[in-house]
Amino acid sequence: MHTGNAQQNPVGNPVRSLNIVYNPHTGHADWSGCRRCKLAVGRRRVCVRRDGHHTPLSANTLCGSGSSSGTGSPHHPMSGSASGSRSPNTPFLDSVSGPAPTASRGPRILFIGEAPGATENATGVPFTGTAGRILNVMFSFVHSPFEFCITNTVCCQPMDIMELYDAAGEPVTIDEDHEAIEFLSSPGTSYAAFNHNRDPSKKEIELCRPHLNELMKSFSPRGVVYLGAVARNSYPITSIPTLSLLHPAFIARQEFKLLTVRREAVKLDAFLKSLS
Repeated sequence: MHTGNAQQNPVGNPVRSLNIVYNPHTGHADWSGCRRCKLAVGRRRVCVRRDGHHTPLSANTLCGSGSSSGTGSPHHPMSGSASGSRSPNTPFLDSVSGPAPTASRGPRILFIGEAPGATENATGVPFTGTAGRILNVMFSFVHSPFEFCITNTVCCQPMDIMELYDAAGEPVTIDEDHEAIEFLSSPGTSYAAFNHNRDPSKKEIELCRPHLNELMKSFSPRGVVYLGAVARNSYPITSIPTLSLLHPAFIARQEFKLLTVRREAVKLDAFLKSLS
């Protein structure tokens, strides 16, 4: 594993050298070593998938508690962890509103979002920040059970690598992604990143498409739910039923958040019932 220390470029702007931390939570394929695009430079962990199941809340279950003790995931206050406490590098299994059911878990649904954010980059698990909490609230309003796998169109946090610096701190111009990554693998080199959390580019989405193809085969969903327009436009599917919902991050910016979440939950519930 190659790591490096933060440096200062000649004009005083903070830059970071290549720092990749390998994460075992990468589904069936090994994406930790992927360096197809420059997003690999800024990632801390690969954000591939988050698995779990949703059991509808009973009349005696408190909303926001996944167990009788009321303790849940630190990143998902609306959920209780089926496996107890965990580190960011361990596989993630949600029990959104209770322990694993003894009956059928309902249809398998693949949720496709846009891209990881800063929190996801740190944990290595999709939807563990504000958007993930809103998504959990949406799940709590759904009356139908279902299994889920949550992923994104790209596995690394989008950012623009605007400047590259050699070991002497001099700026270097490299246009090709693979050449830039190879350059940053050399000792002493560094970079400056801007425009974090931008939309993923068409090239980045295309390079990450094999990850989604692999998930479609390994998870075998009954339906796909797109979270946002980027996912819907980037990965069209015609072989199984699909549903488009607002991205939770977009909902977070709305004035009436809870009302919007409830409306989206009604759509999801109707979609699940149509699959049963």
